[in-house]
Amino acid sequence: MLRPYYKPGNKSERTLYKIGQVTKLLGITSRTLRYYDQAGILPHVKRSDGGIRLFDDEDIAIIKKVRRFQSEEGLSLEEIKEKLYGKKSSGNSKLCILTDSTATLPTEGAEKLPIETIPLKIILGDKTYHDGVDITLKEIWEKSKEQNIRPLTSPPTEEEFIAKYTELAKKGYKIVYSIHISSTLSKTVEVANLAAAKMTGIDIQVIDSKSTGAGLGLFCMQVGEQIAAGHTQKEVALYIAKQVPMIYMMVMVDSLRHLVTGGILTVPSSTQISTEANLLLKLFDFKPVFEMKNGTGAINILECSKNKRRATELMVETLNDEVSIRGGYINRIMVLYNYLYGEAVEAINKIKKDYPNVPIFLQEDTGLLSIYVGPETIAISIA
Repeated sequence: MLRPYYKPGNKSERTLYKIGQVTKLLGITSRTLRYYDQAGILPHVKRSDGGIRLFDDEDIAIIKKVRRFQSEEGLSLEEIKEKLYGKKSSGNSKLCILTDSTATLPTEGAEKLPIETIPLKIILGDKTYHDGVDITLKEIWEKSKEQNIRPLTSPPTEEEFIAKYTELAKKGYKIVYSIHISSTLSKTVEVANLAAAKMTGIDIQVIDSKSTGAGLGLFCMQVGEQIAAGHTQKEVALYIAKQVPMIYMMVMVDSLRHLVTGGILTVPSSTQISTEANLLLKLFDFKPVFEMKNGTGAINILECSKNKRRATELMVETLNDEVSIRGGYINRIMVLYNYLYGEAVEAINKIKKDYPNVPIFLQEDTGLLSIYVGPETIAISIA
């Protein structure tokens, strides 16, 4: 019986198989499987930090198609490759990505990729701003403190999305991957779909990342790299399907208060005082660590730690658990911080010791993660 790394009930529900497991499942040799990989038939095979191939359900489905094309139609691997993915090009100037301002893109490398951003709106009392256009994240929290009001967000309007899509069409793009903040946190995906339905002459693929912040930023960077490398539309679409379930994010915030007042977590009303409500109010003094589940956007509290040091230690421990569940697969890591620079440096130094070969980014929050969870934040994302 096969034992996939990801099983129902585990932290992740993504199934990854070793090469020996796939050969048993499909009745082929490991040599054939490696040859398919080297020939580009399996364009996005994952590898562990130690270089071990890890196959997912999409890979298995592709292998079954390849075997069928070979046995029933007698096609060569080159013919099968073109049938599956279309023709390669030296670059793909017709594809691009549109994300939103909740994404924190790595400062190194992302600026060269075909990624554009549409801003969310920030509401402070009776005033509305466009994030990153007429207000910065630092200014948001300064005004919030001065006016004693909590900042709120609002998605771009349908008209703003249409204007942006039209702009991209005029630049010559034929396909836009519109990749946005999780629908569990914002209506941005919903509005993007409404706008996309009204567009003609350009193919808009709206994608719910099931994440935000660094998770969304890393994902957009990965997709952008696929486009820049000249992968076909079908290959990029396959990559997106394979990678969305791999986005994982943990966040530590200074208090549960912002999660509750922001509506992400709920407590009984004041007229329904209960043991549960009183306990949660007492927990406001603790440092909650929560995760956004892979491929779902669901939020799960891991622990309410007594202090930031313990919370940081828990995040590093949980990261190691998650990578272990993945069979060692990890593409890159981002440690994101808002105010808590010292704690973020401490976390990243520990991570570097465990994953010396993995690209790791340390970055100040440039998106809007802290708007949803509160200031004084550390997030660790992997993709």
